[in-house]
Amino acid sequence: MAQITVAAESKYREKWLPKIQSYDSLEKLTDALVDWRFNSRPPKERSGDYRWVEAKMEEHLAKLKAEKMASNDLLTQTTRGEALDPVRENYIKQAKEADDIIKLESVVEEFRERYRPPIMPVHDYLQIERELCEILLRYRGERWWDLDVQELRKYRGAKMVKADGQFAHSLMVFYPKPKNAASFDKVYMEEHVPLAKKLGAKLFRANKVVSTIPRGLAKPILSALMKSRLVPDSVISFLFPHIDLIRAMSGEGAPYYLTAELHFDDLASLEVAAGSSAAKEAIGHAMEISTGGAPSLMILESDLALDEVAGKARPPVKLTICFPRQPDVDAFEDVWVNDIVPMAMKIPCESLKAYKVTGTVDGSPAPFHRIAELYYNDQEQMKATVCTQEIRDVIAKILSMSPVPLVIISENA
Repeated sequence: MAQITVAAESKYREKWLPKIQSYDSLEKLTDALVDWRFNSRPPKERSGDYRWVEAKMEEHLAKLKAEKMASNDLLTQTTRGEALDPVRENYIKQAKEADDIIKLESVVEEFRERYRPPIMPVHDYLQIERELCEILLRYRGERWWDLDVQELRKYRGAKMVKADGQFAHSLMVFYPKPKNAASFDKVYMEEHVPLAKKLGAKLFRANKVVSTIPRGLAKPILSALMKSRLVPDSVISFLFPHIDLIRAMSGEGAPYYLTAELHFDDLASLEVAAGSSAAKEAIGHAMEISTGGAPSLMILESDLALDEVAGKARPPVKLTICFPRQPDVDAFEDVWVNDIVPMAMKIPCESLKAYKVTGTVDGSPAPFHRIAELYYNDQEQMKATVCTQEIRDVIAKILSMSPVPLVIISENA
């Protein structure tokens, strides 16, 4: 299929190349370029072909411009021979007289398509475009605040893919370490899992915590990981599966023993399930069997899924990074969107999930604000990832944050 596509593109572009090169008139080629910009946009022409033809036209026009225009005219005229000042005055006048936002946007768009370089000298084009955009932004600022969200979406032609609350939501349960692990495992698998599956979640998954980097130890351990010259990859690979030993030496216990996830299509589905008698029974049973303390039942909104295939089981090993509640949520969200997520998307893993914690079942404060999950096929694959520059970049960003997140390594229960 790829070869057919390439051949089709080559044939299409081969047809256009001699046609473009046949132009020897600045005015005719300028008119052809403007016509192409206005009348051949996708979907009429495929995006790649549209841009390719436009670029070739611009390239040929620039050559003709250098060959045919006098040196003084290159900086004072368009390729149609128009003086620049009258063009500017015409469009500024139209913009100021526009009494409707659509008309004003059309003025700006028309100027861009008719005069984008090489038709007009770059400096003058940018100057006029800046003036037009200032008028446009002032107009928008004065009037857009009068529109409600629905009117604004309709005006802009915005299509809502999913409205608020319609993103996938999950119920995530964190169980503290029980007094008797073997007894908990037996009761959980034989009694609790059947109760949890009655809630109607589209997916239920339980993970046994293999090791944890508690917050008190996270910073020194992560700092050690960052000092690659002092801590070679072999030591880093050894470190992660032996976090329990480090934790025992420090006297700090693992905060969680098992995590469970119940995934729903949207918030409404989760709320229906949470209000059911089956949920009351399952939650009551969870409280009863959690002998190490009350479990934390958090409501999560999924806002990032990378390389996740519908219907395919998730890989068995999971690296979870839990970001605590933040003193300045807006500042954290800015770092999350602009720094952490772009860097996390570069980390080698089988799939990546990210959640925003929106609340808890009982209304108590949630221990975390954001949760990110990286999935791997086995421990060896995960340990190899720890040695990459991509995860070191994320670690560097995490170290600059306060409070430091909790890192959990778990496997399918």
